[in-house]
Amino acid sequence: MSEPYQIPSLSEEPRDLALGQYMDAWSRMEGFVQMIFRELLGTDGNAAMAVFASMGTKQMKDVLTALGAIRLTNDGAKRLGTLCERLTKQNTKRNHIVHGAWSTVVIISDAPEGRKKITTTWVRRYIPVQHEAAQNAARYDLPKVGGVTAFTIPQLNVTRTHVLALMGDFSTFYGEIPSLRKPDPQPDPEPM
Repeated sequence: MSEPYQIPSLSEEPRDLALGQYMDAWSRMEGFVQMIFRELLGTDGNAAMAVFASMGTKQMKDVLTALGAIRLTNDGAKRLGTLCERLTKQNTKRNHIVHGAWSTVVIISDAPEGRKKITTTWVRRYIPVQHEAAQNAARYDLPKVGGVTAFTIPQLNVTRTHVLALMGDFSTFYGEIPSLRKPDPQPDPEPM
């Protein structure tokens, strides 16, 4: 008889802490997106949450952009559109991080006296479906790949700071919504 599976204890590995901090930042940023969605939709929190939870990021971006055009001044709608574009770019990275896996990468570099220096580092890698991108997925050192489909711990931490900056900008925008609203439309005149 085999032993039952043992649940591993919580890790304090730097890689796991970095991933957890990234996911926490993402969740907090998403909370501000949800607050903006609820505010522009003009409904109670439970109804907004039910609709919000059923949408992916592309649908959320499309709905927020449409609501912004209806409910906000041109400046407000434009600012919201810019924030939504940033959200889309960060969401692509988020998907690569969440659907990736940790692997150890060996780095061989030149050392004094013709010797080689061997070091290892953790990399959170996502293997894309596209053939050319998949071939380079292990090359976290390539500018197009590093921090896009493969993340060292420092690159993951930088990406977290980008999410936190976006969260701050969504938070500021949320606070400014009252001043960015279009005036309420005049009621239709009563029929004679």
